[in-house]
Amino acid sequence: NDNERILSDLALDYEENSCGFCDFTIYPNHPLYNELKAYDYNKIITVYDNDYLLFSGFIYELGKEFQLDGHVKCKGELAYLNMSIIRPHNLTFNSIGEYIAWLIAKHNSQVDESRRFIIGDVPTDEKVLEIKNDGYITTIEAINTNLIDNSDIGGYISVRNNGGIKYIDFKLKR
Repeated sequence: NDNERILSDLALDYEENSCGFCDFTIYPNHPLYNELKAYDYNKIITVYDNDYLLFSGFIYELGKEFQLDGHVKCKGELAYLNMSIIRPHNLTFNSIGEYIAWLIAKHNSQVDESRRFIIGDVPTDEKVLEIKNDGYITTIEAINTNLIDNSDIGGYISVRNNGGIKYIDFKLKR
């Protein structure tokens, strides 16, 4: 209800196992207009529907004509998993949850605190996983290749925010 704080053309786009996107237009009279910077991970963009969090992420692009139209593009927090590298390895894990915990520990060791995750709801099965990667891949590529796209496993990865903490959840397809 404040004309100086109006955003327009808000669009949310989310697919399963995707970081999700948020686009909006901000006007020059908005108090935060000059505060926006691409890849400033300490300034999180959130979208709520009443008290329900619909989107949480960071600005990755200010439109080419930002000074004229104020177009802003954001990626969801799952995109942080593109910012860490998993080295080649040949390891055995006792469960899917153990593998995810290993990946997230590797990720967290390579990024600042604002881009770290806590392990949330993950399978506690006793399915032994033999994981071999010959090259350097991002953390999200490792999750996609070895879990989501694996016909024996499959599943859904998501970020859940609770009390300012980012949890990684993984649900099996069943």
